[in-house]
Amino acid sequence: MTRERLGRFALLLALVLLPWQTRWIVVSGKMDGLPWEYGTVSLYAAELLVLASAALYGRLRLGDRSRFAIPLSWILLACAFSSVFTPIPAVALGATFHAAMAALLFLLLLDERTDATQALTAFVVGLIPAALLGWDQVIAGSSFPQKWLGLAGHDAATLGQSVVESAAGERTLRAYGPFPHPNVFGGFLAVGLWALAVLASRLRDHARRHHLALPAMLLAATLVITFSRGAWLAAALSLGFVVAALMWHGRLRAHAGLPLIWASLLALVITMLVFHTQLFTRFTPGARLEARSLAERSASYREAPEAFAISPVTGVGPSLYTLALSTFRPGAPAYEYQPVHNAFLLYLVEVGLVGLFASLPFLRRGWKAVNGIHVRSERVFALSGTVLLITLGLFDHYLWSLWAGLSLAAVAGASVVRGKG
Repeated sequence: MTRERLGRFALLLALVLLPWQTRWIVVSGKMDGLPWEYGTVSLYAAELLVLASAALYGRLRLGDRSRFAIPLSWILLACAFSSVFTPIPAVALGATFHAAMAALLFLLLLDERTDATQALTAFVVGLIPAALLGWDQVIAGSSFPQKWLGLAGHDAATLGQSVVESAAGERTLRAYGPFPHPNVFGGFLAVGLWALAVLASRLRDHARRHHLALPAMLLAATLVITFSRGAWLAAALSLGFVVAALMWHGRLRAHAGLPLIWASLLALVITMLVFHTQLFTRFTPGARLEARSLAERSASYREAPEAFAISPVTGVGPSLYTLALSTFRPGAPAYEYQPVHNAFLLYLVEVGLVGLFASLPFLRRGWKAVNGIHVRSERVFALSGTVLLITLGLFDHYLWSLWAGLSLAAVAGASVVRGKG
């Protein structure tokens, strides 16, 4: 097996294993003696596979896509520059390393030797065991920790767990899968459904296309039991964009994804009927936990301008938003300091105006790449993927704050700007 084939294998394996959060904790973050996740410096197993793939590939072959390399470098330099001015540079540089690994993953997926369809397939395959784990968690109401797989223990009866609480006080554990929070799991599932629709549009064999229906139904049903409203909205807007494009343009290759959409809707309806009480609660603002969630999100948006004002030019530093909160709201336990639920706003506060201006060339290059996709159906899916990513970023912070989210953004973003080529 040649080095290049080994490099492709390592990359595909990284995509399959991406949901599993196995990591080596280099420095365990503490704030006032309590565990502080955003101050923890870690190295994830998937990052090692990304590095191995890059080493085996050698010099990247990006062709016209090499224009993404310099804009990504500017973003990483802005993060490193911001880290220098922080009270804990090691933590900020650790977060910058995760961003660098996500950027490397993005470029590897753009490499001419990487098959775009195989990459999306590997990503979806990795979500199947994660979805089955999510169902086991919800049905059992608990799960056991497994450090080698990066799994934390969960129990619906334990305070602090992500649950849906009915009016009668019944607590239903939300599906975490192998992720640190159900919202992150929901984001992965939403991207997985989008990826399945893309794969269906690229298959000309009807029989093989129908094989995608079962994983589509599994991912759609699992998306429901994450009870992640942001992921629900993102998936609905993205797939709705595809349907609207079909109606506007008429018959496209994208119509091949419609059977998967109908299969997903069937699974959604059945799962929603089973969990109708919990779903109703998620859309009841007066319910105790829902009211608390809305209040916390509202408060985080009020605090963001104060955090930005601390260091508007260089930012408070990657991964140090919660430390900034502790400076003007001292005395609270570490777990009460949470990033603002908006990845774009969080990035602005943490990397400042320097980071904002550094990101503009990358965004401009991404938009030009999407507009440059000549196959109409591929461009439709690229735009729907853009809608998906923007929506996920507007309603949660993990696309910037966590390695899982950064890697998800890299996979989806590379698939968007590359298309099938």
